[in-house]
Amino acid sequence: MKKIYALAILATATMALTAQAETKTGTLDIGDFEGCTTYIYGQNIERAPFNFYYTNSGTQLIYTAEEIAPLVEAGAKITSLTFRFGDPEAMSYYDFSYNLHAYMQLIDADRFTLVEGKTNWFTPGGDSAIGEGTFTFDMIMDMASDDIPATVTFATPFEIPKTAAGKSLLITSWATLDTGDSEGGQCIYPYAENNAARTYRMACFASDTKDNFIEQVNTGALIDLGTTGTDVYNTDIPVLRISYTYEDTADGIECIATPEEDTPAQYFNLQGQRICDPEPGQLVIKRQGSQAVKTIIR
Repeated sequence: MKKIYALAILATATMALTAQAETKTGTLDIGDFEGCTTYIYGQNIERAPFNFYYTNSGTQLIYTAEEIAPLVEAGAKITSLTFRFGDPEAMSYYDFSYNLHAYMQLIDADRFTLVEGKTNWFTPGGDSAIGEGTFTFDMIMDMASDDIPATVTFATPFEIPKTAAGKSLLITSWATLDTGDSEGGQCIYPYAENNAARTYRMACFASDTKDNFIEQVNTGALIDLGTTGTDVYNTDIPVLRISYTYEDTADGIECIATPEEDTPAQYFNLQGQRICDPEPGQLVIKRQGSQAVKTIIR
């Protein structure tokens, strides 16, 4: 009888510990989201992830395992994606709005593989529910702005399991003109981070007459640089803020919250694997609190 009583106490204690897990929110910035001053200029079609110069546009963007390692470590559930745009040359002369869409999936590749100038769209696989948003440009309000956010929100969050180390995040996004004139000079540029390796991590589509981007993606159609008006670039990659939730599993002991800068740092290699003792001179991902940055150990 005593043994049964002891087991009952243990079960109750276990339930109490489990109940202390709580859902928290965080953000991960890829690139210097707040302070970046570099734009993707390039060709018109390079304005990823959304191109506001055409009636229809679409892109696929690859963010690598090293960039999303903190999401994997947290077991994150992505709730929204925010990109930054600006109008540095004041070339947008009309009001306009676009409907924005996106979905995500985890892939093994960290780039598009080109063979004789050709490759394929990545077909959907394990993707989340589609996220949606609206981008509205008000000429009076935004013409002099260098900080115009474009956010896509997911009603059903996209889960990044802790077993996804080494996977890259593929974002398929597209925009359709809602109001305004696509010939009206909407030269809005995305802020970008340095794609130092110059790897092919972005494929773009834009057209004033065709709206078959998703059809091409769903069939894994060939991206022929010479004939389709679609292109693959080794250009810089848009800065991105990822908002997410995660489960904070408490250990049953209440503690006093510490400032983020006092939170112990965690280190990951470029493949997203945890490093306990990084060595001087090693390039790593340093995660402290909700922030993650690339750094060299001094």
